[in-house]
Amino acid sequence: MIKTIHFENKHRSHELVNAFRETGFAIIEKPPIDFNKLQTCYDGWESFFKNPDANYSYDSTTGAGWIDQGLSETAKGATNKDLKEFYHFYKHMQCPAELQEITNESFDMLYNLACQVLECIEEAMPVALKAKFDRPLHDMVSVKNTLFRIIHYPPLNKCIETNGIRAAAHEDINLITILPPGTAEGLEVQSIDGQWHSVDAKTNQVVINVGDMLQALTEKYFISTPHRVINPSDLTKPRYAMPLFLHPHNDVWLSEQYPTANEYLQERLRELGLID
Repeated sequence: MIKTIHFENKHRSHELVNAFRETGFAIIEKPPIDFNKLQTCYDGWESFFKNPDANYSYDSTTGAGWIDQGLSETAKGATNKDLKEFYHFYKHMQCPAELQEITNESFDMLYNLACQVLECIEEAMPVALKAKFDRPLHDMVSVKNTLFRIIHYPPLNKCIETNGIRAAAHEDINLITILPPGTAEGLEVQSIDGQWHSVDAKTNQVVINVGDMLQALTEKYFISTPHRVINPSDLTKPRYAMPLFLHPHNDVWLSEQYPTANEYLQERLRELGLID
């Protein structure tokens, strides 16, 4: 169901556009990523989650910091919290000193890839659609607003709540999401017919998907697709994931319903319970 696209393929722009129109998802083969460096980042944050430092707890004014299981988000339309905890990393905001360098480097790699993907689809989009934007697509991107989320899905026998799943069905808020391979399986994508399909990147691949902002911006030319992370059969098995959510500048015009990207973001964060 999900197309795999070789990043060095000369037709990658058109292939990405087709994938984002059909399913909202694509798997990128051999992207310009140092996967060993990402593994080092995983290892560092695994140590953090084993002994979290409350000095880095979530700051709702900046959006940065550690969000424990008790504060974890509830997906739009869901009744139970997701079974996870996570750390929100933004450039130049709070981060444990011993993790600052590797997290910055991992952020930069994924951010650069996300920008390249955005430029690819911009190249192959209809001219008439691009003419409606308030600025070129590649100029909308904000490194300051882009979020790197390091997620820990604890073993189910250590979750403080047990009625939910690791991540309930949801669509992402942002422009596009870059998702390196997680440390365990569980990601599923919903097709148009309502069926759920497993999708997990191999060690030399990343998953990329369209967010709601890009869907709104392109008048649903690209589709933002529901996805989830299901619980494993092994109650003792944790999972780690590190998605990067590429965000636009606050003042980017999205649609008649949401005159600015920031207005849409604030509404979604309230729905998730991350701000009042």
